[in-house]
Order: sequence, then structure tokens, then C-alpha cells
Amino acid sequence: MAPSMTVGLVWLVFGGTHVGLATRPVRHRLVARLGENGFTALYSLVAVASFAALVGTYAVLRDEGAPGLGITPALRPVLIALVVFGIVLSVAGIIPYPSSSYALFRTTSRPEPRGLERITRHPFFAGTALLGMAHALLASRLVGVVFFATLALFALAGAWHQDRKLLAARGTPHAELMERTSIVPFVAILTGRQRLGARELPVGALVLGAAAAWALNQAHASIFAHGGAYVVIAVVGGALLSSLQAWQREGLRGRGLLERLLGPALVLLGIVHAAATLVLFPDAVSTIVAQGVAGAISAASHGDVKAAFWFALFAPALVLFGWLTSHALVRDDQALLSLLAWFLVGTGVIGAVIIPVSGFWAVLAVGVSMLRVAAPRPCNVAERAL
Repeated sequence: MAPSMTVGLVWLVFGGTHVGLATRPVRHRLVARLGENGFTALYSLVAVASFAALVGTYAVLRDEGAPGLGITPALRPVLIALVVFGIVLSVAGIIPYPSSSYALFRTTSRPEPRGLERITRHPFFAGTALLGMAHALLASRLVGVVFFATLALFALAGAWHQDRKLLAARGTPHAELMERTSIVPFVAILTGRQRLGARELPVGALVLGAAAAWALNQAHASIFAHGGAYVVIAVVGGALLSSLQAWQREGLRGRGLLERLLGPALVLLGIVHAAATLVLFPDAVSTIVAQGVAGAISAASHGDVKAAFWFALFAPALVLFGWLTSHALVRDDQALLSLLAWFLVGTGVIGAVIIPVSGFWAVLAVGVSMLRVAAPRPCNVAERAL
């Protein structure tokens, strides 16, 4: 089978399951059988597995097969500029996502568009579509054309599907948001339906997006290294962070910045830990994969192979601790919060003493910060009387 056809088929699996499971009839049946949490777990597992398979397939086949479209070199600067703009828009759209009209767990659309929503109501999807279209035209192989063109189509379909779903759920408020904004960047502004609102733009997020574009350009040759593991970690990790922040937005409304950052900080440490495994133990990871993963480590295995396994295992543990921390804060469970804090402090101290040059200092810092949050709140005289 041609590489481009193989990638196209894996795209059908990922796209079909990702959108199909989210359609109302299928979702309602699965929720009735599995419950809301069970459906979320199933949907997330299928999404991660199919996305990892898609990225891994492209990573293996990206240099094979028929040549690409052969776009004239004169258009390369324009297409590269579109890629940069797409990355900036996507990254800048993720950061304010928890307060956007499309955030998970939100029940109403914003009455007045703000910031990036004035440019496009779907900054992440629009940025991804631009990045995909430009890369499809720049791709030197047909397999790249298929992968990135389908990415662009998938992003546009995702924006359309999300609008249809929220329009059915929210009615007039979301219809008004759609009328005053556009999916294609700047169209609503150019047609007079919206103004730019430069003072509302998330400058820090845009700068971070520009920095991400620069970093990706520097690491362009190795982005799909290790079977595309970096791409999978970045996308899945970003989704985890955005979902966590959206979930705790209402529960921690009015709380201090430290409380709102504790859970996401641990999740971010877990994401970094997963990526660092590939940087620190590339040969060990390759050995585990080459031996089929299952049963790849034995008592006779090299020390680096065992170290890589334990290092990688700490990543999901940190992500879990992050979600548990946010859960404890939202539920105001001081006992659980104190338990997590002391565990992190103990782990951080022991780890930093044994391995002074390590990330255990970050774990210790989060644990100490958590202890401050978990400390009993002082009560006033009236509360004591009660």
C-alpha cells in the first residue's frame, strides 16, 4: 500500500472515532451505559491511542513514496509566514482557552467577544488549519501533502462541529456570537461585524506563540523523532492542561493565583518529564521499543533501560498528582491536600539529597507551596464563637 494511502486510512480511524464518538446519538448511548466519567475515560483513551498511531505512522513514512506538489520557491516565504502565523494563533488560543466561550464545563457563550475571539472565534482550529494548509503545499512528499491537508480539513471540521453542538445546546447566545465573529481570521473585522480591540489581545500569549514558532523552526528536523513521540506528548499534554484549567475555573473562582497554579504546575512537570525521558535515555527507549515493550525489561537488562522505565513512569504519576491537587482544592478537601503536600515534600527532599542536579527541586517547591495553601485558615472571633 502506498505511504500516502496508509496515512490517509489512519487519519480516517482517528478522525472517525474522534468525531463519531462525540456525536449526540452515539455519546448519549455510551453515557447511558458507562456513565459520564466512563465515557470521558473511553473517549480519551481512544483519542490518545489513535492519535499516537497516526503521528507514529506519519513519522515512519514521511520520507517515502511519491513526490509532493512541487510549489514554486517564490511562494515559500509566504507559506512559511502562514505557518508562523498559524503556530502563533494556535498557541495564543490555548492559553486563554479556560475563559473562552468554547471552554469545557462552560454553560454559556460569552455575550461580547474579546481578544483573539474578535479575530477568529476558533484561534486554535484556525491556526492549525493555516499550519496544515501551508505545510501541505510545502511538503516534498505526497504522504506529507495527505497528512497536513487532512489536518487542515480536520481542524475546520472540528470548528464547524463545535459550533453546531453549542448552537444546539445554548441557542441564541451562541448564535449571536457566531453572527459577530468569523472562523477565518480577520474576516469579521474586514466585513465590519467586529473591531480589532488591540488592547484586549493576550500579548504574553502571542509572544509565547512567536517563541514556540522560533523553537519549532530550530528543532524542525527532530520534531517527528522517536516515532513522533514529541508531537504526541505536546498535543496530549496541552489538552490535559487546558482541560484541567477549564475544570477548575469555576471551582477556584476568587482563589489566589498560587492555588490556581498548583495542579497545572504538577501536570506540566509530568509533561516535561515524559519529553525528558526521550532526551536523556534515547537509546534505552529505542531498546524497549525494539524488544516489543511487553517483557522488554528483565533482571539482566542494562541499568539505563531500567532507569528510563522508572523515569518515564514518574510522568503519569505527576499528571495524576496534578489532577488530585486540583480536585482537593475544588472540593476544599484539606486532608487530601495536606497528604499530597507532605508526600511531595518528602519525595522532593529525598530525591534532591540523593540526586542534587535533578528535577526533584521543582517537586519540592510545589510541595512547599502546597503546604502553605493547605495550612489551616485563621478564623475570627465570631467564627470561634460558633
